[in-house]
Amino acid sequence: SSPATATPLARGQVLIVLPAGLVWYPDYERVRTALQHAGLDVRVASSRPTSVPTLAAIDQPGPEIVPDLLLSDARIDQFQGIVLIGYEIDEFLPGKRHADLMRRVVDQAVRGGATVGSICAANAILSRHGYLAGRPAAASQWAVQAGAQDGEADWRASSVQCSGPFVTASSDAQAAEFARLLVQQMSAAEQ
Repeated sequence: SSPATATPLARGQVLIVLPAGLVWYPDYERVRTALQHAGLDVRVASSRPTSVPTLAAIDQPGPEIVPDLLLSDARIDQFQGIVLIGYEIDEFLPGKRHADLMRRVVDQAVRGGATVGSICAANAILSRHGYLAGRPAAASQWAVQAGAQDGEADWRASSVQCSGPFVTASSDAQAAEFARLLVQQMSAAEQ
């Protein structure tokens, strides 16, 4: 639907987007918990309907995550916030299998007035697609390894950054602050 006739954003609904490959479980668990503690209804989408494997630490498997829905089926206009979490995020980078899907999701979210957040390696998704060009963004060694520097973001050493509709965090250690700023941005967007 066009922005003028788009369905209003559902209050308090956030979509966490995961790649089908490995996810860093501390990013997912800490962010999801913080958003739920803030009273938000959190849904999880992935590019595949199968369980998503995780790492609890380097070389230590974590619990699998069962997505609520396929990312391609998600009605992005139903969410106030979209949060990108990952570890093996290549599938969403430009030129990769689900790059166009990711671009459509972020474009729809921004057009609809939603807040878009990313944490750690997932910062490379927003950066490589150009959404963070010239914007302050939280630096992450994992995002740099995924080629985030190619996106021309204004990387900052501080752990959480907000710029326009985007909120970025450098690691799971900032999950509570990241969630607080996501909620703050979503509330501001409603007004």
